[in-house]
Amino acid sequence: AGTFRSADIRSASGSSRPQGFTAIGGLAYFHALGADGRELWRTDGTPSGTRQVVDLFPGTSDGIRDRSKLAALGARVVFGGNDGASGFEPFLS
Repeated sequence: AGTFRSADIRSASGSSRPQGFTAIGGLAYFHALGADGRELWRTDGTPSGTRQVVDLFPGTSDGIRDRSKLAALGARVVFGGNDGASGFEPFLS
């Protein structure tokens, strides 16, 4: 009931700047700036149900660009990402 924060992704480091929200099967997928750079996250709306899906570009480099869009494709999310090897390409998760 009411409005609340579902997670504190960058607790001591400022804003995680979450963007690109899309819903799939009761979960919201988004990208946010965390300890591993800007990567794909998901939430069920609870702190324990909010987690990073993948560290696409290992280390602190961004796997997803600012203002990138996510799209639902059946039960998957499709997005443009960078794994550090191929440049920015389409990815499914």
